[in-house]
Amino acid sequence: MKFFYNINLSPDENAIFKDSINIKDPGGRDFFSPVIVRYRDEDGLSSVMANPFKSYLRGVKFFRFYFSGFQCLIKCDSQKSHENLFPFILQPDHPLRVLDLPFRETKEFRNVLDAIKDLEGE
Repeated sequence: MKFFYNINLSPDENAIFKDSINIKDPGGRDFFSPVIVRYRDEDGLSSVMANPFKSYLRGVKFFRFYFSGFQCLIKCDSQKSHENLFPFILQPDHPLRVLDLPFRETKEFRNVLDAIKDLEGE
């Protein structure tokens, strides 16, 4: 599927994630370390859906998935997540905490503006 073309796992990573999903075990805080980000956006520009891709957050590899007005980060690295993320990592039997960011102050906002400028230049 073209939507996921930037998501590449090594055979070892693939086996680990498949096993975790098959046994329905999300692991501890440092396994997938999923974090949900909500964008505060008055213009509706955060509703753009981008293909997921790999990125690094403080040296730790994450996959970023975008949904209308939201982003989900999923760690795919053996390193621990930065402690600033700990309160926002989804965990069983813990409250859901969503990182709330003003969209205009994010790198994603600048990327959307650049994409619009590219389209206008065509």
